[in-house]
Amino acid sequence: EFGFKGVTENLIFGYSYNPWNLDFTTGGSSGGAAAAVVSGLGPLAQGSDGGGSIRVPSSLCGAYGIKPSFGRVPRFPKMFKMTMDLAVNG
Repeated sequence: EFGFKGVTENLIFGYSYNPWNLDFTTGGSSGGAAAAVVSGLGPLAQGSDGGGSIRVPSSLCGAYGIKPSFGRVPRFPKMFKMTMDLAVNG
């Protein structure tokens, strides 16, 4: 649930670049989503955040990224009630 690198890389299209400065990164995990919103491709994006996967890319791209409280966005069906996720969806 934690990203390995601080960049967003796609095997087909390569790296996601910061829409404000192509020399900068968008950050890891949801970097493409943050760049798309800031570029005007859509009004919002969905992601999951356990170690900054929403908050870091949004801050690097100059957008707002919110990590919801656990349980705010339900995750159903929950097959294993004894397990606890580190990330939250939002």
